[in-house]
Amino acid sequence: MAVAKRFIMYTTRFFAVIGLFVALSAVWMYCLRESTLSIWWHLTRGNQIAYQGRTMTLPLMWRVDQSQVFRGIRLERAYIGSWFTDSLGILSPSPDKAGVLDDASALGWQAELGARHAHNQSTHESSEVLYAKSMNFYCVADEVGSSCKAAGTDWLILFGGRPQSQREARGILKSMQ
Repeated sequence: MAVAKRFIMYTTRFFAVIGLFVALSAVWMYCLRESTLSIWWHLTRGNQIAYQGRTMTLPLMWRVDQSQVFRGIRLERAYIGSWFTDSLGILSPSPDKAGVLDDASALGWQAELGARHAHNQSTHESSEVLYAKSMNFYCVADEVGSSCKAAGTDWLILFGGRPQSQREARGILKSMQ
């Protein structure tokens, strides 16, 4: 009888330890899900992507979000140990290219959006031009993120998130060819 009790006691402890291990592993894997997907994306596809005839280079923790269905592309930046991501979206709203802007029109859009921010008393608003090899991006940034127009396209580019993500998003745009 004592042997049976001891067997039940050890078996119960064994399964409790196994259950705890499985639960902790599941939580750990859930926390690493986004970063694992980003690393896997780079291992299987490299670090360059093409979008509407232009290529851009993605840093290691960035990937293309395959689940979004809209006119454009969404890039996500994962952080190790976090299930939240930051993103950069390039929207191409007019399939017939009717909204294509030249440099002067994009600069006018930037000035108009900057004036609108000033009217709304946005305290942390700034304008910048990002120069890529084949195009310029006219951006207006505030506390939340940045909005940009790309000269020679109809693209509206939106990005936000952590400061590191915003710096990397600017680098992605500058890498465009």
